[in-house]
Amino acid sequence: MLFPTVLQAGEDRSKASQQKAKELLAVLLQADIIKFAHFLVDIINVLSILSHVNQNRNSSIADIFATLESTLEMLRMYQSRPGPKECRVDSATQFHGNNLRGKGNISAVRNMVLTHLIKRLLGCFQDASQDVVRASMTGSFKLWPRKISQEFGEKEISILIAHYEPVLEAANVKIDEVDTEWSMLKLEVYARFKNVRKLTWDFVNSVYLHKYPNILTLVDLVLSLPGSSAEAEHGFSQMKNTNSQCM
Repeated sequence: MLFPTVLQAGEDRSKASQQKAKELLAVLLQADIIKFAHFLVDIINVLSILSHVNQNRNSSIADIFATLESTLEMLRMYQSRPGPKECRVDSATQFHGNNLRGKGNISAVRNMVLTHLIKRLLGCFQDASQDVVRASMTGSFKLWPRKISQEFGEKEISILIAHYEPVLEAANVKIDEVDTEWSMLKLEVYARFKNVRKLTWDFVNSVYLHKYPNILTLVDLVLSLPGSSAEAEHGFSQMKNTNSQCM
């Protein structure tokens, strides 16, 4: 919308307006400016997905971290090659019917911007253990393998148990039974449901809480840790009360 507006301003009867529009147009018609603008659109498109997940009140820390990992991978990819929007004008000599000036090489600028952006994004979880954050990804069915894997989640569950042991003990969780319950719950879920990625923990809790209360309490703890400022009202304290009643 900006470019047509500038062109229209150039046709304004006011000489002052015409001069300002011509000066702005001269800047905008540099090839590197056009490419940089399209590069920014590529970056905004990637970051907007991360932003939407972060603002979703149903997003857990596992969902946020998985999306962050994908975002970082895309940004690193753009360090070595242009994104789809920038590619459209990569070899363009005209824009909106106007000739572009200059060579338009923004490789150095693109790399600098992305390097700083990646560094800032990597700092999002700097106060948390990276192993614990990654282990929390087991709390998202969307990230489970489509077919059962005996080893899936075993290391991650052990990491979570060790990290949250004091909290789990306070909730009367039988820590020695969590690993076994994880393996058995996983077997039952894959045997009973064709597409585990469509499951929700609310449903799994309603079906299996009486059988596997210890692992489901750990999962609820992980899900209760908000990935953003969005509230997580179902909360660990609520699960603690339910778990105490079942036991």
